[in-house]
Amino acid sequence: MFRWLAVIGIVTIVNAQNVQKPCPDGWVQYGQLCYMYSGSVQRSWLNAINYCATVGGQLAGAYNRSTLNFQIGLSPNPLYATWGGLYLDGSTWKFVDYTYSFNLYEMWAPGEPLANQGGCGAIRSGAQSGYFNVPCQNSQPFICSQKIATCDTSNLTAVYGVRGTVQSPNFPDTYSNNENCIQHIVANQSQFVDLAFDAWNVEPRYDYLVLYDGWYPGEDALVIANLTYDPTNITDNSTKPNFQTTSNVMTLQFITDNSVQRTGWHANYTLLVEFAIALN
Repeated sequence: MFRWLAVIGIVTIVNAQNVQKPCPDGWVQYGQLCYMYSGSVQRSWLNAINYCATVGGQLAGAYNRSTLNFQIGLSPNPLYATWGGLYLDGSTWKFVDYTYSFNLYEMWAPGEPLANQGGCGAIRSGAQSGYFNVPCQNSQPFICSQKIATCDTSNLTAVYGVRGTVQSPNFPDTYSNNENCIQHIVANQSQFVDLAFDAWNVEPRYDYLVLYDGWYPGEDALVIANLTYDPTNITDNSTKPNFQTTSNVMTLQFITDNSVQRTGWHANYTLLVEFAIALN
């Protein structure tokens, strides 16, 4: 008869592999964000917000003047104003993406903002560059932003002991769009990996986690589960809440699409060893 036994051993979680580009095609990275200039696509301020949401971003804010200067470089034609995420909320100017800047006053174009000129902030390039306020109904180009895709490395270190944790990028903060992250849990040759989830908040159907028995990518890796459902909320008895390998390696591949960001997932792994007990 066989029994499963949790054992103390050495676990190595190999660094996640960045197999995706930081930004989608057509976007440009600056710092920890990706930016897209809409070019010939022109919208009102509110419709620009909606457009950015459909491509996985937000109407861009600016933390400081250097960030704004980068955005100005994306919209070099001084004949066209460009929407940013700045708007007037009562008597206070704010960014729609919740960017907070202590130095917003340094980012206004000379003489701006003007009273009764409009409640939305646009970007002006050229000699008098900076933000200026215009009516929100104006139709003009705009700049969207989104977080860069980055595989989490905070939990990917050598661990000693029987248990450990793995999680989605940035957990419990939101993960990014366009992720394709791979993590490997590698135990000793005589051991196996058991994984159980304690948190799951992933966009259904479009973002998902694939578990492999073995090293993926590799010819011998077998799919254990393709998690498009919440493994912490299982009512179907035929679906197991825990996931086990038959080898000493478990691979986790987390894939997200280009829109909707959530807090992601967190799981605990345990090492197991199979041993035989002779029964009289």
